[in-house]
Amino acid sequence: MPLERSWTDPYFNHTSIAGLELGADLPHLLGVGTTSPELLLSLTHEGAHHMTFASPVGLSIAFLNSRARRQALATLDGQDQDYALALSYLGKKLTTEMLRPLAEGIALCAEFDVLNRRSEFISNLFMSIGRSFAPPEMQEDPRLVAVPASAALVRARSTDTGVRRKLTVYADRLHGSDTGYLLGYLSVRSMMRTLWRAWSMLIDEGDLCLAFIRAYVYADLELVDLLLAPSENEMTYISDLRSRISERLWRIDEVTEADVRRYEELIAAGIPEWDSAYADCLHFDAVRAARGIERAQRLAEELETPLAISDPELVEDAAVLAMVDGDLLTGRSFVCLGSDAVDVRVRNGRCDVKKGGVTLLTGLPSLSAPLDASGQLDVFYDPSSAMSTRIVHVTAPGTIALAVEGREWSEFTDERFQPRLSRATARAASSAFDELVRQVLTAKWTAIAAKHFLDQLPSVVDGLYEDVALRFADPAQRETLVASLSAGGIKGLLDGDRSLAEALVVAGIAAQRLPMRAGVDGALSAHGLEPGLFEELVRRGASGLPLAWASGETAVTFV
Repeated sequence: MPLERSWTDPYFNHTSIAGLELGADLPHLLGVGTTSPELLLSLTHEGAHHMTFASPVGLSIAFLNSRARRQALATLDGQDQDYALALSYLGKKLTTEMLRPLAEGIALCAEFDVLNRRSEFISNLFMSIGRSFAPPEMQEDPRLVAVPASAALVRARSTDTGVRRKLTVYADRLHGSDTGYLLGYLSVRSMMRTLWRAWSMLIDEGDLCLAFIRAYVYADLELVDLLLAPSENEMTYISDLRSRISERLWRIDEVTEADVRRYEELIAAGIPEWDSAYADCLHFDAVRAARGIERAQRLAEELETPLAISDPELVEDAAVLAMVDGDLLTGRSFVCLGSDAVDVRVRNGRCDVKKGGVTLLTGLPSLSAPLDASGQLDVFYDPSSAMSTRIVHVTAPGTIALAVEGREWSEFTDERFQPRLSRATARAASSAFDELVRQVLTAKWTAIAAKHFLDQLPSVVDGLYEDVALRFADPAQRETLVASLSAGGIKGLLDGDRSLAEALVVAGIAAQRLPMRAGVDGALSAHGLEPGLFEELVRRGASGLPLAWASGETAVTFV
């Protein structure tokens, strides 16, 4: 199952899960503890992306993206928005690209490396995994949910498919301009190791460790302030953003055990990330954070205000944009599990949904007149709810039914999410508006400066993340390591030895459960590999990039 097939849009947080067939998988997705294990790694990877982008920085980037679309229409309408459009575009593009390896690394570590063991902290991601894979009788207690969720992840990672997925990352090249997988993965693993040194308990508590890394960057309200700040000099704006992001990635070594404990306390108390209470533990300035929050609130209000357009030919485009971005922005906090074309039938206020003659859903409440039509079915879950509540949206083409699960399906009335368009329709229209932004920028002088900067961005990103990824590598071997990783990834460091690469994957899975040498040796033997391969991995990393470590009965892996 190629990693490239699943994706999550960083602006509107829409997910597409590889290998999911809504017609066949719907009963399992809607059930409790019934999701197919084959979907677990993809669901975890994209769920981690969604959790990352559903953050203060993620939402601010999405706001800039929507503002750029409005500014492009205003420019076509003859309004003086050239510079403002370029600034919005540069801000969202720079931040997205500079954080892309980090976002990939967080998702890959969630998929391959982290568990929840004894900590009271349980991320929304782990709760959603628990909903999908824990039996119904365990759903009432979050601590009970974490146990089968962790067990399901270990089983999925240990399968041939799971091992192959991680070997694919090991074979990736060390360049952000490619997939960004290996560059991001090594960077986040390096950041995790940095936090291990601050608090050794995080070696066992990967869920908390990864959540803190995500928050340290994506909940940085000082970065929000910079991102949304007005500027009369685009180079100063770009330089400030670059400096702040670089600083966050590199200075995580200043985090202390007390910082992580305080973060855990604030999350347990239900304090939202849009709060300056996190200033001390996440190391940002509280005054600038408060200003960033105000700027985000003002921009949200601006985006809800109808766009003033005088050209009659653009009035309809402005109305469509308002509908599309309204749907996509308000839907960012809900995870789309899947979408499909279906047959829709409405009678007596109830909607039935079929696919290929097979009934998928029946009795959904509907305000539609009697109807027989082709339509779309979108299935979501709410990661903020304890049970990751499922919601279904049926369109043909307007909304026919929006229902939430319960003892029986009932109308979903939560004001946070009232979509009018199907995901497919919204995405198609969204792509058209993105193309409009590119065309308007290309036609204006501001595109020259933007293109010059963006052409340099890949090398900037590579240099930044190489420093983070190789923090613990031998400085004398830096040039050789970069060349080797750029040519053949981790497999290149291992001279293409598949047994060594597999041993590194298997040893990592065993060490997640219990960082003990006996468990690692047993796992290698069970996988048909020689236990002596672990010593070879330790030896290979001793004079370059650390791969694994052992001391007495303890054993851990670093990649």
